[in-house]
Amino acid sequence: MRNANGCPPALNFGLKIDLGPAWAIRFRRGTNFIYEGGVQMDLKPKKEIKHRAAKKMFEIVVRELELDDNLSDRTVMIADNMALLEQMKQQHIEDIRIRGVVELFKNGTQEIYRQNKSVDAVIKIIEHQRKLQAELKLTPASDRKVSGVVEPEGGESGDAFTTF
Repeated sequence: MRNANGCPPALNFGLKIDLGPAWAIRFRRGTNFIYEGGVQMDLKPKKEIKHRAAKKMFEIVVRELELDDNLSDRTVMIADNMALLEQMKQQHIEDIRIRGVVELFKNGTQEIYRQNKSVDAVIKIIEHQRKLQAELKLTPASDRKVSGVVEPEGGESGDAFTTF
């Protein structure tokens, strides 16, 4: 006897099961898939993420995490946060395009130009995105492919300059 999710009642933990290609079982939580057996995950950003650049950021981060074999619920949550930050950054950039970098502020008879607060917000968002990238080890400084020890070709002799 199987329930609506297609599994025996004793194995159902509130997860929807999708039998994908090659019968690899994928467990669905919300809008994200958690995969088993090396099947590519069908991950979507949160429904609040509507901006095209933010969705593209989510896809890029997830693809890089898949390449590093570092995809888990926690890293997907961080990728969602990065996409939300990207969406907010795009909104602030649009505000800067509309109102400019400085805005005219009138206080009674005083008129002064002050900096648009969106400029500071964009800078803070960029810094926060950089911190999240470093946490996911997606920065060039944390690239594991380059960080390995490289042996010189001629053993310990080094290059032609050192032997000269």
